[in-house]
Amino acid sequence: MTTLDLRKRQDLMSELINLVMPAKDKLVVDVSMTESAMDPMVFAIVKKKLAKRFVSEHKDVKKYATVVTDPQAILNTSKSTSDYTWPRRKLVVVSESKELFSMLVSEAVLKNVFDSKVYLKHFEKYFECMYVTSEGPVPGTEPTKNLLRFEFSLPSDTKKMGELHSLMEFMFHEIDLIGSQKLSPEASRKAQKRRKEVEAELFKESLASRQEAAARKREEKFNKEKSSMTPAQVAKAEEKRKNKILKKNRPKMKMK
Repeated sequence: MTTLDLRKRQDLMSELINLVMPAKDKLVVDVSMTESAMDPMVFAIVKKKLAKRFVSEHKDVKKYATVVTDPQAILNTSKSTSDYTWPRRKLVVVSESKELFSMLVSEAVLKNVFDSKVYLKHFEKYFECMYVTSEGPVPGTEPTKNLLRFEFSLPSDTKKMGELHSLMEFMFHEIDLIGSQKLSPEASRKAQKRRKEVEAELFKESLASRQEAAARKREEKFNKEKSSMTPAQVAKAEEKRKNKILKKNRPKMKMK
């Protein structure tokens, strides 16, 4: 699905606001992938000024991915990418693993888009983010688990649309990469293990939430019953309730 997010132009107030806080027209492309075509992964490349908000708005990123603190060190481990320089002052990478970064940031991607000199000269003004997740659905999109999202700012001058050509090629290159490349057995095992851990965490959170709701319901019922009791009956009921709670929380003796 392709979306054009256009800045407001229909009234004078919008134009005045745009003079003070310039807004950009954006192109947002969402690509749904089948589960068989995509390994478990959460990955994003985001403009540095947008990174904090991006992470806070995407639960899957917080649960599965971490910030890659030194992308250049990863590039330097491979002969094919060691000659390129990552624009670390401009872009933040969040990834489930170093292997995933190496897989998606290929030599071709570096050469044509993300090498520092190329990016700063041609694409800094257009690139907003690339986001890949197998843990959707993503808020604001149609229900889909496996999603690729690309966000680009559009040139204010329509005659410069051709400057986005390399970014369009980059987008299709990434779609092909994700559909054709597979994680190593070790990376896949770690990804599956993390998903089981998250599933267990969510179950515990859900269980705790249900227990709290049940406790509130019991408390409300007890308070309602007390309203029709005499003081002596209230005291007796509270004592009985207290003993029941103590008995429930008392450690059980194990027979050897």
